[in-house]
Amino acid sequence: MTSPGRGVSEFARETGLSREAIDKAFRPGGNPTIAPLNTATKALGLKLRLVPHKAA
Repeated sequence: MTSPGRGVSEFARETGLSREAIDKAFRPGGNPTIAPLNTATKALGLKLRLVPHKAA
């Protein structure tokens, strides 16, 4: 989840999320809410974007 060279502790400081919240939200089956997901993607230099699902 973190970029190369960045540990969970540093990522937690950058995002303001606790290590526990990061672990809980992003472990398999963690089911994060939109707030920590948006915070994490922003810290990674990414933008969360929702688009309509197109029928096949």
